[in-house]
Amino acid sequence: MHPTRLIQALVLTAALALPSGAGADTGTPTHETPIVVRVDEQGFGWTDAAIGAVAGTGATLITVGGVALVRLRRPLPSHEKGA
Repeated sequence: MHPTRLIQALVLTAALALPSGAGADTGTPTHETPIVVRVDEQGFGWTDAAIGAVAGTGATLITVGGVALVRLRRPLPSHEKGA
């Protein structure tokens, strides 16, 4: 690629990557009202933790089983060639 084409591509990429209002200071600060979410639950969610633990254990077992199946199907390399 020609150096000027590369520079043009980089400048264009940088210009498109900037947010639409970047660098434009309106002078007036914008204040947004924060959203407050209240949760009635108290304490640790043991049910959610158990579901996550079971899912993680299942994913691990599936992965280990898959690796074991692949390794068992592949023949072991023979160190004796020509014998």
